[in-house]
Amino acid sequence: MHFRPLLLAGGQSSRMGTRKELLRLPSGNVMFVHLLQMLHEVFPELNVFYMSTKSRDTLNELLSTGHIVRIGERVAKLADKGAIEIQFLFDSDTLSPAVHGGGEDIGPAAGLIAAHCADPAASWLVVACDFPLLEVSALRQLLEEFRGPLACYRNCRGFVEPLLAIWSPEALEQLQGNAMQGKYGPRFVTEQVNAQTILPAQNRWLFNANTTEEWREALRLLMPSSSNGNPEEETGSK
Repeated sequence: MHFRPLLLAGGQSSRMGTRKELLRLPSGNVMFVHLLQMLHEVFPELNVFYMSTKSRDTLNELLSTGHIVRIGERVAKLADKGAIEIQFLFDSDTLSPAVHGGGEDIGPAAGLIAAHCADPAASWLVVACDFPLLEVSALRQLLEEFRGPLACYRNCRGFVEPLLAIWSPEALEQLQGNAMQGKYGPRFVTEQVNAQTILPAQNRWLFNANTTEEWREALRLLMPSSSNGNPEEETGSK
């Protein structure tokens, strides 16, 4: 078994009103750069990291920010950290009857299926651009406790986070089979394969920023002078 890292960047967020991967943290980093650097810290032996976006147009928008530099049709590198090579997967590549039975937008399942098509033998450490309080320790805990076929965090309210998880080939095949039948939600798979659910060492890792108000709260919690507060209040859900 081998692992590959996947950063999910789904595009424009209707509730946030902007692209989550381009939101800027107090450090000055934008979210997608911050998370790629985190994945590199978890997998220092790898030099290729995967990122799913909606389409080539979305990639062109990312290139226009100056944070990444194109080195191939689907390949870029971080402008200030040449060791990190990014292989882009496009959700639009999965929009065909051969992949999921239809041509409509199927949400984050598209990125997961695209990853599985890129390397069907890999187990994928999946991170969505929804978790501004995520830390390297959270990803390491997932890897250490992973038993397969699908391991994901469960927050203190009982919600599972299938987009902060490790997906085995078996789980991804189940997702693709579901999609062929019009069932696109990753959470269906958590029930079908009896997913391993893991309680995080810190609840705040799972704080989920979906609105501008939640993003402002995340920024407050990230400030050095901010106290940790109540972990239960800091944990969100999709």
